[in-house]
Order: sequence, then structure tokens, then C-alpha cells
Amino acid sequence: MQSRVIDGINKKLLGKNIEVIADTPLLGRTYKDAPDIDGTVTFDKAVTPGKIFKAKIVSAIGYQRKAKVK
Repeated sequence: MQSRVIDGINKKLLGKNIEVIADTPLLGRTYKDAPDIDGTVTFDKAVTPGKIFKAKIVSAIGYQRKAKVK
């Protein structure tokens, strides 16, 4: 059941430019995700940890998402 829920969320995120926060230079989360609970976002290039910025979600499988930094 949960797998279907996250698949639906991911489908809506794909291709969108959304706000993300960097927890490390290459890993963070969307504005909707709680740290250590929800999904993560891997960035295509290093950013400053703690920075909030726009990124385009380019892939999403389960709780793992990949984003292109704007």
C-alpha cells in the first residue's frame, strides 16, 4: 500500500522545479520531507549545506529522488 502512495507522490514530482534543502553537499530533501523519516534528494552537483534552493526532480524511485540544481 505504502509503495503505491510513494509512487503517486513521485509521479507528481517528476519534472517539477521545487524547493529543496541541502543536508550535505550532495544530499538533501524536499520542503515536504522530514529529516531521517521521509525521502531524500541527491543533487547533480555540490551545494552549500543548509541552503534552500530550487531544483528540478529528474528521477524518483521509492524514497530516492535525483535533482538537477538550478
